[in-house]
Amino acid sequence: MESVARKYFDELLSRSLFQKSREFSFTMHDLIHDLAMFISKGFCLRLEGVESHEVKRARHLSYARGEFDIASKFEPLYGAKCLRTFLPTSLKQNKYFEEFYVSKKVLQHLLPSLRCLWVLSLSRYQNVTELPDSIGNLIHLSYLDLSHTAIERLPGVLCNLYNLQTLLLISA
Repeated sequence: MESVARKYFDELLSRSLFQKSREFSFTMHDLIHDLAMFISKGFCLRLEGVESHEVKRARHLSYARGEFDIASKFEPLYGAKCLRTFLPTSLKQNKYFEEFYVSKKVLQHLLPSLRCLWVLSLSRYQNVTELPDSIGNLIHLSYLDLSHTAIERLPGVLCNLYNLQTLLLISA
């Protein structure tokens, strides 16, 4: 399997889809990145600086996780009826060990309204101690990351998530 993957990677590298950035790492070539961004515009978004009308047709969303993610940060998402990915990212590599907090309103009001979610990550939010029962209504959810949270007990409604394939529960 690794040799097949290596052949594919070498082929993409030979066609300049990737470029060497350091001794053992590669990045996507700038032109390929720009093309991908152009093609995916409107469907793949970063939350920062996005107008609420752009979010309505978005399918995949990422956002820069802040130390305190307040509810008003996520207000544009209430119009996103077809959102499939809700993924926080960190701005810097050293943010891995910092503590993050998210508003309880996001868990109680926003997440239940995103009924088409496939991917949900609440990883590293220290104040997430329990999941609302409404999580059981996210029937399309196939990936749920609850790693490094304060959750000690999972609700029984998780058994209703028949499409769930990946559940990450690494403790802090």
